[in-house]
Amino acid sequence: CIRDRVSTQSTGLMRNFANMKLLLGTLEKRNYSLCALISLIISTNALMILMYHNFMRAHEHEYGVVLVSFAEPQTGQVIVDQVFKSKLAACINVFPKVESHYWWKGEVSRDSEHLMIIKTKTSLFEELKKLIILLHPYEIPEIIMLPITQGSAPYLNWITDSLRTYQIPDSLTLPQQP
Repeated sequence: CIRDRVSTQSTGLMRNFANMKLLLGTLEKRNYSLCALISLIISTNALMILMYHNFMRAHEHEYGVVLVSFAEPQTGQVIVDQVFKSKLAACINVFPKVESHYWWKGEVSRDSEHLMIIKTKTSLFEELKKLIILLHPYEIPEIIMLPITQGSAPYLNWITDSLRTYQIPDSLTLPQQP
C-alpha cells in the first residue's frame, strides 16, 4: 500500500522533473541568465524534495497495535464484541493470564490480568480509545498504541479493508454482568 503510494509519488516527481526540463528549455530560448536558471533548478528541486518528505511523513505510521489489559474475561469479551461491532479493529488477540506488576497509589501491586492486542489504523485510535474507556471498569485503563513501522503489504491492506470509520456514541447500554 505504502510502496504503491511512494511509486505514484515518485512517478509524479519524475513527471515534474520532465516538465522542469521543458521549462528550462523554454527559458534558455528566451535568453534568461544562467544564474536565474540555476536558482530555478534549486528552488524546484527543493520543492520536490519537500513534497516527497511531507508525503512520507504523512504515511509513516498508518497502522498500529493497541494494548489493553483487563482483569475479568467478561470485560474483555464485551470490549472485543463492541470493537468488532464498531469495525475499529481488523484483528484482536487476547492473551490470558499475564502477570502485571505496577505502581498503584504509592504501592507496588501484582495482579493476574489478560492482555488484548488490537490491530487497527492510527487514524481510528481516538475513537477506539473512547470506546474502551466507556466499556472498561478500571479507573485508569491501559490503552497504549504502538506504531507498526513495517509489515507485509497484503496484511496491511487486509487491515485497511477490514475497517471503516465509525462514530462512537457518547453512551452505551451494556449487558448486565451476572
